[in-house]
Formats: sequence, structure tokens, C-alpha cells
Amino acid sequence: IFSLMDEKNLRKVTMAEFFRASKRLGFTCPLRPVFHGLDLMGAGFLTVQDFAFLDAWHPPEWLAASANPEALEEIKQLMLQSYGNYIQSWRRCLDQDGSNRVN
Repeated sequence: IFSLMDEKNLRKVTMAEFFRASKRLGFTCPLRPVFHGLDLMGAGFLTVQDFAFLDAWHPPEWLAASANPEALEEIKQLMLQSYGNYIQSWRRCLDQDGSNRVN
């Protein structure tokens, strides 16, 4: 992927190049946070080393799963039936330790 983004063959990819190439490749997610997530050193550009971890990375299945609107509605209804409102559902079921994370 890096070689497709390195338009000028300078062995670095600017944010503008990253945006253009990502759109060409069909990426539709918000690109700015992805760029900054890859640019761990804050250099303002990406190198091939910034992409290296992707070669060995095996993302969990849920990360690439398609949304299921029917399941969303079902879980929302179950939350309301069980806890009366979403805040109680969050606090009593999803975030039991108060960490503001599902646990």
C-alpha cells in the first residue's frame, strides 16, 4: 500500500498524498485520525516503517464486520425493557466498574 501512496517516490507520504491515495483505494472512513494513528512519531508524514506492523497484524473479526441494524434495534429494546433507560443500562450492565468502557 505504501508504494501506491508515495506519489513522488520520496519514501515518505504526506497527509495530502495519504488522503488522495486512500480515496483512490476506496477508503471511506475518516482519514485524518488514521493518518495520525500511523504517524506515531508526529513527523507529519509517513514512512514505510509506519506501515510495517500491518504485515503481521491480524485484526479481530468484529473490526471488519458489517453493521447489523436489526441487532442494534433488538439490543436497544432489551436494554430499555431490562433497565428502563439507556443510562441505567450503561451504568448497571455495560459499564459495571464505572470506567466509561464496556466491561
